[in-house]
Amino acid sequence: MFSPRLILIAGILAVASSCYGQDSLLLRNYQFVKRTDAWLTSQNAAGLIRLNHPSISEAEVSLTKRKGGHIDWYQSPDVLQVTANVESFTRISQRTVVFGAMTYDNFSGSDMAGSAFINPDRKPFDIVEDSLVNTGTKHRDTYRLTGAVGIDVGRGTAVGLRLDYTAANYAKYKDLRHKNKLMDLTFTAGLNHQLSVANCQFTVGANYLYRRTTESVTFSLYGNEDKVYKSLIDYGTFMGRVEQFGSSGYTDQGREMPLVDDYNGASIQFSLQPTDNLTFYNALTYSHRVGYYGRKSPYTITYTNHHANLLTYEARLAWTVRRSVFYADFTMSSENLENQANTYRELKNESGAYYYEYYDPVKTANKLWKNGRLAVTADLDVDGELPAWTLTAALNWHNRQQTSYLYPYYRRQHLRTTEASLSATRNLLTSKGVWTLSLTASYQKGSGDPYTDLTFADPSDKQTAPATTPAWLWREYQYIVAPQYTIGGSVAYAFIFPHTRLKTHVRLSATHRKANQTYEYSIATPHSDQRSENGNDCTSLAFAVGCTF
Repeated sequence: MFSPRLILIAGILAVASSCYGQDSLLLRNYQFVKRTDAWLTSQNAAGLIRLNHPSISEAEVSLTKRKGGHIDWYQSPDVLQVTANVESFTRISQRTVVFGAMTYDNFSGSDMAGSAFINPDRKPFDIVEDSLVNTGTKHRDTYRLTGAVGIDVGRGTAVGLRLDYTAANYAKYKDLRHKNKLMDLTFTAGLNHQLSVANCQFTVGANYLYRRTTESVTFSLYGNEDKVYKSLIDYGTFMGRVEQFGSSGYTDQGREMPLVDDYNGASIQFSLQPTDNLTFYNALTYSHRVGYYGRKSPYTITYTNHHANLLTYEARLAWTVRRSVFYADFTMSSENLENQANTYRELKNESGAYYYEYYDPVKTANKLWKNGRLAVTADLDVDGELPAWTLTAALNWHNRQQTSYLYPYYRRQHLRTTEASLSATRNLLTSKGVWTLSLTASYQKGSGDPYTDLTFADPSDKQTAPATTPAWLWREYQYIVAPQYTIGGSVAYAFIFPHTRLKTHVRLSATHRKANQTYEYSIATPHSDQRSENGNDCTSLAFAVGCTF
């Protein structure tokens, strides 16, 4: 019925088709697709319609072990972390593209104290343990969910919606204990429009942004209740007032206290594409932040109010030369925050219920953060979506200014940090898989005095200087300012898992960070005033398994 020649030709075509499919899957690279167009990762989900690659997804599970004393003041010197993540760009029709991501992160750190918040970096104030001897294990579970859709509605116009939701539980398992519940929700709605003028493609876009974060903290004791526990209400630069744990105040026993932030903002985007091989993207985002700590009720206390203005500018120049793609990225951001402590008194109404009457608030802090990044990336000799080489050179700079007030005293701090980094990744395609070898190196150095204490007027005999925690201050100062270097490397192997269409990868990576200078207070261990020989380096090892499909 069929001639041997036809059967032979059909067999050859089937094998060739199978080999081509396998090779093409090995040449897929999720991270390459993600960075090909800045619109794909912008806040404006309308830009998703610019996806010009086939649908692609990546899933990965990783295990990380980190050990060493060169860490920020609120972090752990001994960490075990498990992370599972999946991301996807999917074109579900000619006019509709969706993006989705899910992440679960399980963190366990020992020998931890310091801040009661999950991450105190951009907080209006902080609640800091006043003792270094009550360190214990802290555990955190974090869940992140992101969904976005971009729809082409015709005539060069697209609309988009994006929702980012994060929930976390965090707890310390030694007195003074605290339990945290975090909710972080960001919603954006936007549109963009494409037009052509004199063979030059323009895309303009805009979106609205709303974000709400709530981190609730509950303090408690499990052990000896006769022991006195104190916390520093840190207005900034580890200066403020000390509060004893009890039935009132910021650390009110058993009462859930929320720190609430609301952001409202807008972003505009503009990209210019004079040729098929050249694109210039720009985005400017402004948002206003307002928040408080406590509860908004006549019968409960709102302890603080704060507000801030945030501004971010992003730019990317991307150009293609033959089979290579080059990117030049620039980002600049600033946040200017003011925190105020409420003054109030407790009164009783006719029915015997207590309520609070508020007076003029007192400013406790001004905080300004400025960050910048300039990076150049080259994806060389791209085969499909797999570059033979990826080279990156970057320069990051950070500027932090803080002034904390407790009249007539105030404290200033101005720290500047610059970091230069280089990285190289080599992908080696073999007949059965892809080897990926990576090396990274960076050098960081900062400047600025740890603090400057001043007064508005001569203190009276009855006025005492504000409380401080020098050990935490100097530990943070070393982490930010000390000259330090980081080296790292990874090796990965990707292959087609048998009887599937999954490009499966296995990766092993290591990073070592070392400070070349140690400061007086930062070398005290939590349990002793003796010098710590392991306080100026940190090493992490990670193992990951994942797939691309």
